[in-house]
Amino acid sequence: MKTARKPSRRAFGIAPLDAVRNTPRRRRWQHACKGVAADCCDDVSLPDIPSIPGMTTANEGRFLYRLTNRQYTGRGAIVEIGTWLGRSSAHLAAGLRDSGLPGVVRCYDHFQWAGGANWHAKSGIMREPGSDFMPDFLAHTAPFADRIDAKRSTVTKLEFDPGPIELLVVDAPKRTKDVAALLAKLSPHVMPGVTVMAWQDFMHSASFEIPACLSSLTDHLEPLRPVEVGSLAAFRIRRPWRPRDVAADRLDFHHWSPVRAVAEWEAWKPFVPDDLWPSFLSGLAMLLHDNGSIGTANDILEEVKDDPLVKARWQRWCRTSLANRYAPLFDHMTAIGAIGPDVDMWPIGEEEAGD
Repeated sequence: MKTARKPSRRAFGIAPLDAVRNTPRRRRWQHACKGVAADCCDDVSLPDIPSIPGMTTANEGRFLYRLTNRQYTGRGAIVEIGTWLGRSSAHLAAGLRDSGLPGVVRCYDHFQWAGGANWHAKSGIMREPGSDFMPDFLAHTAPFADRIDAKRSTVTKLEFDPGPIELLVVDAPKRTKDVAALLAKLSPHVMPGVTVMAWQDFMHSASFEIPACLSSLTDHLEPLRPVEVGSLAAFRIRRPWRPRDVAADRLDFHHWSPVRAVAEWEAWKPFVPDDLWPSFLSGLAMLLHDNGSIGTANDILEEVKDDPLVKARWQRWCRTSLANRYAPLFDHMTAIGAIGPDVDMWPIGEEEAGD
């Protein structure tokens, strides 16, 4: 008996996987990422910097110090978006001070306490949600007061000072709408071949919308080394983009098919450190969940379920709002024994700083 022919992926409006993988943009990016190794920052000796609560790892701090101390030339501004209590700001300001160059780090934050157990656990500070924490920031960074210009703003209302930006450190926008707004505002301030963007939480799985947005811009970027033991990744802007190129609807991943989503993530594989890849891949499972492809998301979780960092993070997230937002995924992780009350957990250390 003749069997029915299995419909091709294209019959469902999805291109064959090889065709999706082999777009010129992805091929160029994967070629550019060859030989890009994780940066352990062991060439950096830090000066005395006050101990400030925060989620920036020690390696990320050394990376930020080196950015302003050795790589900054003074051709443009140094801008930080999202400061929290000043841990990263202090490293940037210390590097600038020790470089001998003039200037300040322009630090933007809305300085309103978001609350939640995570902020309390990381800071030891109890505040009412919505309360002003700029005084805490200014107190923590007081030794660098002449090198920091703190500005109160939300991401969508940012107004950069006139002139180019040489270094941009981003730790505020995590969602597509805000990332698109920031990239649009950055466009006229870019110096091609000079401007460096350092994105905190790029490799943090719950912040998967950051790499999803930047996947559309890889033709504009040059990969720099991602930081070992952390979630920070840096890029040099190779050529500018137009505001319409970074409109929220252009960067939105919700129209991606499962095949395209997998292909976009695979394009990042040469760039992401091997030990962080399983955790980074679990972020793809969250993206697929948001797109309604829960079966494919669960398949990915099956693939990474035994990774210690994945298990540690997902176990920890059982006590957060992520467990409700991604209930089918957490149910599956419990069913396959990756998380639960009897699972032996990897100790949570600095690798969890971004959680």
